This record gives sequence, structure tokens and C-alpha cells, in this order.
Amino acid sequence: MEKPEVEQSFSKETRLPAEDLLVYKELMVAFFRALKNYAIYPSDHVICRNAVTDFEKKLGEVLSEKDPFRIDVEKDRLLHEGTPIYQSVNREGDLPNSLFRDGIQWIAFESGIETDEILRFLEILHRNRHLKEEAEGDIVTALWDAGLTHLHYDAADVLWDADPLVDFGSLDLELSSGEGKKSSFDLAGSPEPPEEEFEDKSSAANLTTGPMKEDPGDAEATPEAPAALESLQDPEDLEKPGPPNSSEDRKPSGVAAFLETQGEVVSIADPEVDRDLWKLTDAEQDELRKMVIEEENWDSIDDVLDVLVVILQEQQSEADYSTILEFITEEFQMTLEQLEFQLAADLLDNIQRLKRTYADSYHWAPPLIDRFFRTISGPEVLNALDQCRLEPTKLSDDRLKTMRRLLLHLHPRAVHPLGLMLPGMTDPRIRKVLMEVIGSLANTDPASMEKLLDNPDEELVQQIVFILGHLKHPDSVSLLTKMLSHPSVSIRKRAMKAVLSRGSGALSKLFPLIEDPSPEIRHIILDLLSRRRSREAESLLLEYLSDGRFKIDEPLHVIACYYTLGRCGSFQSIPFLRARLLEKGWRGIIGLEKPHERQGAAMALMALKLETAEEILQQAARNRFSSIRKAYEKAFEALR
Repeated sequence: MEKPEVEQSFSKETRLPAEDLLVYKELMVAFFRALKNYAIYPSDHVICRNAVTDFEKKLGEVLSEKDPFRIDVEKDRLLHEGTPIYQSVNREGDLPNSLFRDGIQWIAFESGIETDEILRFLEILHRNRHLKEEAEGDIVTALWDAGLTHLHYDAADVLWDADPLVDFGSLDLELSSGEGKKSSFDLAGSPEPPEEEFEDKSSAANLTTGPMKEDPGDAEATPEAPAALESLQDPEDLEKPGPPNSSEDRKPSGVAAFLETQGEVVSIADPEVDRDLWKLTDAEQDELRKMVIEEENWDSIDDVLDVLVVILQEQQSEADYSTILEFITEEFQMTLEQLEFQLAADLLDNIQRLKRTYADSYHWAPPLIDRFFRTISGPEVLNALDQCRLEPTKLSDDRLKTMRRLLLHLHPRAVHPLGLMLPGMTDPRIRKVLMEVIGSLANTDPASMEKLLDNPDEELVQQIVFILGHLKHPDSVSLLTKMLSHPSVSIRKRAMKAVLSRGSGALSKLFPLIEDPSPEIRHIILDLLSRRRSREAESLLLEYLSDGRFKIDEPLHVIACYYTLGRCGSFQSIPFLRARLLEKGWRGIIGLEKPHERQGAAMALMALKLETAEEILQQAARNRFSSIRKAYEKAFEALR
């Protein structure tokens, strides 16, 4: 591969400007985050793509100032212009260790590098990160094969720096018959001795490590003969006195002795071997089948979640902590999709406990955990619960209890997506759980219900108003009061009941409904005001009737308001009612009379049942103005 012109490697450390060093370190943080994401997620996963995009962006900024950008490799660190920009944790598998192990001396990025090249580079590093027992290649070979046009490197030949190879040519291999000459073979490349050096051609066959088989292409192949390899002698034995070629003192040892005791080596390829020896029994086949099924059906989510929480506890970097929480968010969503509520609930329990371990209120971790809970409380994650509506039979009562415990961990932001699941929820058990959770979460932040109250679905709004009526938070009252002017009559009625359930102050909030467009609601309000003697109700009605500016100026409505004043009022109302009944009787003569108000005042005095009120009524019955007398008569007839 053609190498670009890059600056010479520095043999000693130098110092970069602080601002440049910070930029390069941030670049390395982005790179290792991308490498970590690539190791966990598929390359097309959103988290992996975001991490790669972030690194590509930072790399582009660096290359705009320094092109190409070269990184020198040492065993436990990465440097740029002699200044460390990444310090290894000094363990096998860490990137500097892997690069140094395979002989990479430096790597340089060149402007114009594309996302595909970065992904290919990450794939190479991930695949060759750990040294395998039977490696098929290394990073250098993989980079050479990949042919990345905008990524360059230099590598040393590490083979010659390794330990010296054993010269097998210096080892003697002696014939077991004792008659042949000693023959040595140089495995490093020395030629074999000529065939005529052997006195007996059959001795050559003895050099094989197993029985020779007849070659189908050679009719005169050497017959089978047992092989005996003499073990290498201990150097101390070579120094002992005695004849060097004495066959009496020489006894086979090591491999030769073992082979003599074992006889011929049996090959499993031998057609004479009983094949039944290698067959599985029925019980073994059943057990193997169970193992295969178990492996195919193994769900790793619980293991992944446990590992991620453990990793989270060990993180000391804010960026890594945030990355792990992103991984957990994806896995959490997967548990919801599979209705694995127990796993999800246990996970959130563990993270809440972890948050409580940070005693320092200014530590950076708790805000990240809070952001995590806000994220999983959004519709992007919680929409996975739509399966509950589609397949309610999968939810047993115990699983629903676990789901409730799980959802109670969420942020109030979850109120909106959970509320949108209520319409069409046919299973009353699920609907009850959702409404309980919504109420519990909204009790800490009633404003989280505002979007649901503005929803055009009347059924949904009625359910949310019902939940509002059971909240203890004081801010919930203002939301209920707002719903008293909702266009829907049924929702206004529901809101009225909810406001009444709140107790004190309810009358003043409900009183404007005395002029509601719906006769039914007006009747409900008047009935509510007339249930008992009440100073509050009396004052509200007196103010309303004294003003005389009725939006609903219907005779029956006005008469009903006066009569309600008589039922809830006291001696305080008598002056007002006396004036309405007896004064200005001449108005009937000139056509300015409002007979329904005089009749209403007479009915209110009758409802008061006070002695003073009876005296006023007697005066009306004998009054010289016919309009006053008629008002009394009509009131008497209406209440008879």
C-alpha cells in the first residue's frame, strides 16, 4: 500500500498546546466510543451509527487543521507528535496492546475518509482485538486485504523479534532395529540423505509414526511394519561412561516405550474398527436434542442487563456512563416488547439503588440516571406496550402486578403515552392498572396531563378527568376548573363531579355553571345550591340576582334561581326579596314589569319559612298593585 507523507515519529515525549491536546483526546474518546458501540450493536443500529457519526465529525475537524493525522503506537499508549493522547489500561485486548502486538507502528487518517472505511476499520479492530489460539490472520493482514484508501499504516515484521526457533535438524532420529545407520533430518530445509545410505530399504519404512497402508496406485508398496520412535536423550545420559553403541545398555524410553506398551495405534478411519463405538445412544440423542433446543431458545436479555448494570457501576467517565445507559435503554425497550416485565422492573430497581449510592449531590451520575428515566418514559420506548392491547390474554394477574410496579418507576413524562393507550382498552384489568399508574405519576406533576385533556377523543378526556378528581396535588384543581368550560356536556358533568369531590371551595368554582348552555347542568347546580342552608351559596345567588344581567334570561330559569335562594338563604336575603316583590308596583302600569322576578321573589320568601317573610307575603296579597298580587298568587299556585 502506498504510504502518505507523514511526519517522522518522535523518539521522546513533547508537549502539544493544551487546546490541541484536548481536541485530540476528545477525538480518541469518540473513537473508542464508536469501537465499543460497534462491538455491542450491529453497524446499522442507531446507537452505533450515532457514535460513528460523532467520531467522523470530530475527525473531519482535526483533518481540516492537520492532514493527514498520524497516531504513533506504543505497547500501552497512543501518541501524536510524541504527546500521549490515550493511555492504555494495560490489559490484553486493549487497542494499543492489540496494535503493538501485531507490529503496527503508526496509523494515519487522511481527509476524504468515508463512513464505510471507518466501519471497515472498526470491524478489523474488533475482529482481531484478542489474540486467538488459532488465529487466521492479524490486523496488518486484514488492513492489507481491506485496501482502505484514506487510512495508512506502517508495520514492523514482528516474526524476527520473537524467540529463536528450535533447530529440529540437530535432533537425531535413530532406527529402532539397531542395524541401520543414525539419520538426521534438518526440518529447516536440509535435503534428505540419499536412499543408498540405508543398508536395508525396509528400514526407511520404520521412520513412519504409524502402520503404512497400501497405496492403490502402487502395487508393490512396502508392507505394514511397526514404527518405533526413540525419545530424545537427556543430556546427562550422554555424559555417562559406557560404549556409545551398546545395545545391551540402551533401552527404549519416552515415546518409544509408550508405543511398545500400546501396540499398534488404532485409527478411527480404519474400516475394521467397529462403528458402533462412535454411535450415540437414544438417551444421548435425546439429551443432545434438548441442549440444542435450549441453546436456540436461550434469551440473553437478562444476562445482558445484569452485565450492563455491573459495567455501569464501574464507570468513572461521564461519557462512558452515558453510553452504557443508552445500551440499557435499548435493552429495556426489548424487554417491554417481549412482555418481560419482571426483568424490566428488576433493572429499574437496581438503577434506582445505584443512584442512591451517590452521596455527593453534585456528582455527575444522578442527572444522567434521571435523564435515562425520562428517556424510557417517552413514547419511543413505551409504545412497545401496545401489545398489551392487542394480546391481553398473555397478561396474567401476577404479570399485571409486575407491570404496575415497573411503570411506577417512570418519569411523569410517561403519563401522556400511557394515557393514549386507554381508548379501546377492552380488558378492564389493564385499564385499571394504567389509570392507577397515570394517577400516581400525575400526582407529582399534574401538568403532565394537560396534553391528554386537550385530546379530541372524548372517551379519553373523561377518563383523565376522572383520574384528576382523585389527585391530591393542589394544582389539579385548576385543571378541573378549566374542564368546566369544555365543549362536551358529558365532560363538563364529569368535571363538576370531580370538583365537588375536592370539598372546600367547590361551590365558587362551580357557580358559573348556573348559566351553562345545558339545562341539565343548570339544574344540577341549582339542586346542589339548594341542598342546605349555606352562607356561601346565599351570597353567590344574591350577587347574581342583584346584578340582573342574566345570560340565560329565561323566566323559568330566573324563577328557579330565586326559589333556590329561598331554600339555601337566611334572614340576610329578606331585604332584597322584599324590594323585588313589593317595590315599584307601578312598573306594571307602564309596561316595564318583569313578572317572573316578582313571582320568583315571592317563591323565595315562601321557601325561607321565616315570620318576617310571611308578613311580607301578606302585604303582597293585599297590595293595591295588581302586578304584585298576581305575583303572589302565581307563587302560591306553583308551590301548592
